[in-house]
Amino acid sequence: MKISTTSGVQRLKIHIVLFFVILAISKIQAQSFVNGNFSSGGSNWFVSGTSTETNPEATYGGSGSNNVAEVDYLVRLTQTVSGFVVGKSYSFNFVASRRTRNPGPNPVSVIVKITSATATILNTTLTKTNTTFSLDAVTYDFVATASTLTFSLTPAADIGTSTRGVIIDNLSITQPIVLSAELIGFEAEKNSEGVKVKWTSVNEVMNDYFAVEKSRNGKQWQEIEKVNGAGYSIKMTEYHVQDNKPFEGLSYYRLKQVDFDGQETYSDIISVDFEYADVFNIFPNPAHNHQELFLESTMLLKELHVKILDHRGVLIYSAPPILGSISLKDIPSGSYLLNVFSGTDQLSTSKLIVY
Repeated sequence: MKISTTSGVQRLKIHIVLFFVILAISKIQAQSFVNGNFSSGGSNWFVSGTSTETNPEATYGGSGSNNVAEVDYLVRLTQTVSGFVVGKSYSFNFVASRRTRNPGPNPVSVIVKITSATATILNTTLTKTNTTFSLDAVTYDFVATASTLTFSLTPAADIGTSTRGVIIDNLSITQPIVLSAELIGFEAEKNSEGVKVKWTSVNEVMNDYFAVEKSRNGKQWQEIEKVNGAGYSIKMTEYHVQDNKPFEGLSYYRLKQVDFDGQETYSDIISVDFEYADVFNIFPNPAHNHQELFLESTMLLKELHVKILDHRGVLIYSAPPILGSISLKDIPSGSYLLNVFSGTDQLSTSKLIVY
């Protein structure tokens, strides 16, 4: 603050320096593992006296063909990585699931360690209890105490001598980066029209736009909508995007923030569980085969299409509803599955009884 006097009137000249506090809400690739996604089998993940096991995900209860690794009584994962900066913060990331095809103990655990030549940085136990195969994200933050560190996942005591353990994939090392906006709120909530994604930011610097992305599995992402950023602003700014065609069941959302120079950063991932059964009303059910079946929805959906399958999975009806109704006159008595689509996306499955 500078004080000056002109014509006996004291005037204040206030010089304000704005310091933008830029906080990280994402991470960038730092040092990296060799063969972190097991595309080359177990290569680079064992040391003398140990062995690894990798197979397609479907071997262990999943549905994919991508290679994953198992940690059990006989096999483990170990790799040494160099290039860390002492005193810097990093994150050790991977996805993990309990094996659900020919499963072993429940719960089942692995010991996660990060060590240097002279010290142990991380020594913790990861326990999985899932009964349905689900590769869930796991992250451990740590500070490097040496330039070379060893990362290992080994069987915990509850595995015993079982060769049915924990499935691991997509191991990576990331480092916090600076983002051109401070994100102080990010959430997804169900409403009568689908899922509303909203967030609040302050202290935006060079912020060109946000892009909202969604995923069924947390791996493959698709963009929903872009929203212009505030550019340069210290004000609190609220944003939202309405997803009128959310995925059925559990799905994931994240924000991509893009600077004017094209630099991209990502937010943490959030999830929402959406059931189309909550927004559809199909009646009457049971229905007589001389009646019409009516389909009502609280959501504004385009290109609705209905498919009815018998107990063998044979398609017996496929057409868009006409003015919200379906004629059952050509459908024999029985129990059926009624699937509702919007475009190519299957929205819901309901049991239909015709008598």
